[in-house]
Amino acid sequence: MTTQSTASAERRASTEAREAVAEARSGLADSIDTVRSTASSMGDRLPDVIETVKASATEGARTVQGWPDSTQRMAAVFSLGLGLGLTLAGAPRLLIAGSLVPAIVVGSTLVGRERTEGTK
Repeated sequence: MTTQSTASAERRASTEAREAVAEARSGLADSIDTVRSTASSMGDRLPDVIETVKASATEGARTVQGWPDSTQRMAAVFSLGLGLGLTLAGAPRLLIAGSLVPAIVVGSTLVGRERTEGTK
C-alpha cells in the first residue's frame, strides 16, 4: 500500500509540475507578444518624437539667442551652480545632466554668435 500511495503521489506531483510548466510557457508567450507589440508601436512613433524634439530644440535656441548677453550669462551661471550643487548632494546623474542643459544651450549660442561675428 505504501508503494501505491508513493507512486500516486509521484504521479500527482508530476502532473502538477507539467501544469506549472505549461502555465509558465503560456505566460512567457503572452509576455513576448506584449513586448513585440509595444516595440512595434514605439518604432512607429519614434520618427514623430524625434521631429518634435528637434523642432522644440530649434525654437528654444532661437529664444535664447533673443535674450540679452547678461541674461544668457546669468542663466548659464545658475545652471552650472545648480549642477554643481546637485553633484555635491549626490543627485542622480540624469538629474545633474538635465540641470546643465541651459548652460550647454547658452554656451552653444555664444559660440555660434562669436563664429558669426568673426566671419563678418
